Amino acid sequence: SMDVGLMIQASYDADVFGQDAIERLLGHVEQVIHGIVAAPRGCLKALSLLSEAERYQQLVTWNATARDYPKDK
Repeated sequence: SMDVGLMIQASYDADVFGQDAIERLLGHVEQVIHGIVAAPRGCLKALSLLSEAERYQQLVTWNATARDYPKDK
């Protein structure tokens, strides 16, 4: 069997974008490509840009805002 791969390379203005932002962007591109490969006849709007870890962070970690309300207020 032949190994098949994909390499994504980005050129960007480092004065405008940080390396971490570009790495996240390329991770989102990779996520979409994996989704297309997994379901080539699927609907594009059903594809997620977020990895499972990012989705968990947005839906659970960042939304964990419950606080005890002071009883005297």
